Formats: sequence, C-alpha cells, structure tokens
Amino acid sequence: MKKFTLINLILLSSAQLFAQEVKNDTVPKLPFNQWTIEVSAGDSKGIEPYSSGYYASNPQVFFGKFQINNFTIGSRYMLSPKFGFKSALSYSNLKNSSSSGSLPFKMQAIGISLEGVTNLSKVFEIEKYINRFGLLAHAGFKVDQLTSKTKTLMDTHNYGIVEYTYGILYGITPQYRIGNRTSLQLDLSFQNNFRQHLNWDGSTSDNNNNLRGKLITTSFGITYTLGKEKIHGDWAILKEESTLDKEELKKMQASIDDIQTAMNDTDKDGVPDYLDTENNSIAGSVVDTRGKMLDLNKNGVPDEMERKAKPFENSADVNSDMIKKMINQDYFVLRFDAGKNQPNKASTENLNNIYLLLKNNPEVSVYIVGYPDDTNATAKNEVLSKERAINVKSMLVTAGISEQRLVATNALEGLVNQINSDTSAKTIKSVLFRLK
Repeated sequence: MKKFTLINLILLSSAQLFAQEVKNDTVPKLPFNQWTIEVSAGDSKGIEPYSSGYYASNPQVFFGKFQINNFTIGSRYMLSPKFGFKSALSYSNLKNSSSSGSLPFKMQAIGISLEGVTNLSKVFEIEKYINRFGLLAHAGFKVDQLTSKTKTLMDTHNYGIVEYTYGILYGITPQYRIGNRTSLQLDLSFQNNFRQHLNWDGSTSDNNNNLRGKLITTSFGITYTLGKEKIHGDWAILKEESTLDKEELKKMQASIDDIQTAMNDTDKDGVPDYLDTENNSIAGSVVDTRGKMLDLNKNGVPDEMERKAKPFENSADVNSDMIKKMINQDYFVLRFDAGKNQPNKASTENLNNIYLLLKNNPEVSVYIVGYPDDTNATAKNEVLSKERAINVKSMLVTAGISEQRLVATNALEGLVNQINSDTSAKTIKSVLFRLK
C-alpha cells in the first residue's frame, strides 16, 4: 500500500507543478479547461482465472447480478481538445454474489493506472450533432495490489497474502453534460494482466494459466472540469474551430490589403511600389532595382530615351504641317489597356517621340488629351481619361520637361474644343496630342 501511496503522490505533485507552470505563463495558455476530476462507482468482475467451484456470477444469467464493489477517483489532463492522459486510483472488493451459486470468496484489489485519453467526439468532429453527449476512449497501464480475503479451513486460498500484478487497461466512456462544468459518464473497461499468480478467489493459479488474469469493470461517475472557461473542456469549441472574431477578420483583411498595395507595380517597370523610388518611369524603360530609369552618363536624360534621340534634333525641322502629318500617322498616339491609366509597352516608341520633340524644341508646348475606354460608364470614363493624361504628363516631367509646357486634360472637357478653335495656337506652336 505504501508503494501505491508514493506513486500517487508523485503523480499529483507532477500535476501540481505543471499547473503552476501554466499559471506562471511558462507554458502557453489554451482557451479551454484542460483539467478534469473524475469520481465513479461500479461493479468489477473477475473473468478468469478461478479454481473449481468459484465464479463471479451465475452462469445462467446473461449479465449477472450488478453489485457496487468498485470505487475510483482520478484526474485527467487534456493536452489538446482531442488528446490527453489521466491517472486514477481504484479500490475493488471482488466477491461472489449471493445468487451466483459460487463458493464464497473475497479478493481486495487496490490499483493505480496511467492512461492516454482520446476525445472521439472531437476526433470524428461529431460534437455538433450529438450536442450534450460525448464519447471518450482510454487505454494504458495498470498496477494492482491483490490481497486474498478468502478464509478456508485448510487455508488453501492464501488468506492475507499480497501479490502485485500489472497489465493493460482499455475502455470506452460515453458522457452526458448536465451543466457547464459537470457531466455524467458510463465507463466500460477491460483489464488484461500479464503477471498474476492468484486466482480471483484467492487460490494459487494453475501452471497452465500462464500468469493471465482478466477483469471487467462497469461504472457510473461524475466529472467536474477545472479552469477559467465556463464550459466543460470536453465540449469546448476553440476559436480556431469557430468563426473568427469580426475585429480579427478586419485586421487580417487590412494586412492583406496593405501587402497587395505594397506589391502593386503602378508604372509596370517590374519593381513593386514599396521599393520603387520613381513610380512613374516611362513604359519600356530600363530601371535599376529601385525602379529609377537608368542614366549612365548622368546627363539627366534616361538612357532609353537618349538612345533614340535622333528625330527632331533641329527645331528648324519642326513646323505645323509636319506635326499635323505625324499626328495623322499616329506618331504621338499612346495606347492603354482597358481600364488602365498607364500606357502599355507598345506605346514606348511614341512616348519617346513626344519626349524628343519637346526636348529638342523648347519653344513647343502641348496639350495632352486623355481618351476613355468604350466599355466603361460615363462617370468612370471621365476619371479614367483624366488620369491617363495626368500620368503621361508626370512621366514627361520626370524625364526633364518643364511642367509649364504641358497641359493635361481629357476628351470630355470643354477645353478640347477651345484648343481646336484657338487660332493663336499655330503661333505658339501648341500641339494637341491624342492619347487613346
């Protein structure tokens, strides 16, 4: 008995130390009650071995007579809502029933067990269908101290002799929650001993028994969960198993939006906006890792533009007829993909033409007119077409063209008609560029 008391104290001390660690936040807290106390009482029946004339119940009765001869108290700790372990201390007083017809016997068994526990309701995800019901399975090792209490005239049943046995214990436990923290349970457990010299009636087992022993226990009990959460740990629904809090969803969505915004590439130069120091580089231009157009000779002109700086080198070559002809031949027309406000890569050559004309002819000023898509609504068209003109203007300013020489408008504004009817436009060499 001293051995069992010592083992039980060790287990209880370990549990207390672990609980203290949780309290001190050295172990992460989980949002469900992990500790449960279990108390039960029921009927333990030795199945085998017995000597001749001894048995637990009347063999003519299917289930036999139920008698309260087993008492168990234990504690359970769940590592997660699905898996955990438990330890229990049990006392059984095995004896023949009055109606069994067996010779009288009595065997005292005091045992301690350590088992793993599985919450089958969680494993199979059926808790939402069975509501207050639950189902546990358990299996592990059990050590018993058997003491024969059977008195015979010839002392053939080892009265007072103590034997320690060990074996495996496994069972299933249906539950029903009757309160937030309390539940009732029915447990059916089977025990197979691998070292047992005594029969359940106290006599010495035959050699051919090979030290085997079998026991079945049916018990009813009550459990109480410990912890800060109001609901019993076996029925707890964790946050990750349920719908996330609305505020958390908003934060997550905001974080995703921030990442998407940072990964945008407005000027389509292959450098995300959060790394791009020049976020309006001309389409098709070669840029460095910071998104800045390359200017190897440091003359202020991007290399991509300077490479093509042959046309319009002499301002004498520029006249109204030539510009009108080039406009009609789409030299200055920039193309945009549907719904986009940045010119596509196919427009790089024409954007270079505009830049070179302005760079080599400083007296030329231009109106940049944005045109909308045919597919968008009128309100969206007006915004989109204006954005296109403004973005092209920004590219030219970045490339070194004075902002005072550029006017951004769109085809839906009255300014276009005013430009077309302005007879003084030819004297100041204003050019109307159409951006579609």
